[in-house]
Amino acid sequence: MHLKKALFALIPLAWMACSGPQPVHQAMAPLTPKKNFFMRNSFDTDPSAYLGRFVPKGTPLSEIDDAAALRKTCSQFFTIRKVGGGGVIYDEIFHASSQVSAGLSIPDNIPVTMGIQGQSGKAVRVRYNLKEKWIADLNDPAGFARCCAQADDACTDQILGEFISGTGTIFYALGEASKGGSGVGDVGGVTFKDGFAWRQSIEMPNPVFFAFKLTQTPTTQRTGDWCERPPRVAHGKYVCGVSEWIDSERKARDLALFEARRQLLKYISEKISDDATLRESVSGNAQNLQTMFGENTDHLSRAAGGIARFVEAEEWKVDQEQAAGGWKYRAKVLAFMPNTSLLQAAKEAVQAGR
Repeated sequence: MHLKKALFALIPLAWMACSGPQPVHQAMAPLTPKKNFFMRNSFDTDPSAYLGRFVPKGTPLSEIDDAAALRKTCSQFFTIRKVGGGGVIYDEIFHASSQVSAGLSIPDNIPVTMGIQGQSGKAVRVRYNLKEKWIADLNDPAGFARCCAQADDACTDQILGEFISGTGTIFYALGEASKGGSGVGDVGGVTFKDGFAWRQSIEMPNPVFFAFKLTQTPTTQRTGDWCERPPRVAHGKYVCGVSEWIDSERKARDLALFEARRQLLKYISEKISDDATLRESVSGNAQNLQTMFGENTDHLSRAAGGIARFVEAEEWKVDQEQAAGGWKYRAKVLAFMPNTSLLQAAKEAVQAGR
């Protein structure tokens, strides 16, 4: 009786092994891939040309691969850090785009639901020995922020931030395993693991970089009223300058930028007051910039001009309304000064304001 039950249990396994990919039961529960990790379009031993590339906005998960990522001017702010993998053995599931799936010889007629954001895609399982990771590090946050602010399409919110290398075996999912194959094991080229049937696709006998990770970029998210709530960042200071209503748009912009610089002068004076090292580094009467320029328009104008080259106008908004004497304008500007410019800006403000 026990032998008879065992023989019946083997029938589904033999059928799958001999018949190739079959429309076995669709997964009852979605597969959950390794978070933010995707298979590469092609494998190699040097992914440096891809690290720091941007993923185009709106790219669906099922279409993400390294070949479609874009290298932009702002990619230059990332450097490569190499970390050993320690030879740790993993058995994990990865996303695979349509293009990558074709390269891995995964049949189109075997979809498996991926357990993320309701999207469908091919499930790729990799059993690998981790050899090395290459990671993109942002080496100049202030420069990167300025670069991204130059144009709406200068950056996106995700880059190819990490690549992993190893040896091992790649499998694609056939679907939910039959009852006879719900455990762990290999039968006729089909592997059963975690209730799914997997067929071997590719062997990686030598270390190659086979997958990458998407990393969030530290771009400033400006939602809502950026003038009422200027962004707060660690690498510098944002302020919003607002003009009075005036009959010239050009003058309104000039006044808004002047107001932003005045606020940054106040910020500089506060930083000097709180930082003894910075105070000692600035020559002249730097301990009370706020008082020095607060009541003297000429001094304030000269000091504001002195820090002009350190202040970036990143966003503008101009309101207009028709009055009895003609059109009136009010300008708002989102201005930024990086921390790296603080010392030199303080010195030039003091010098110019005398």
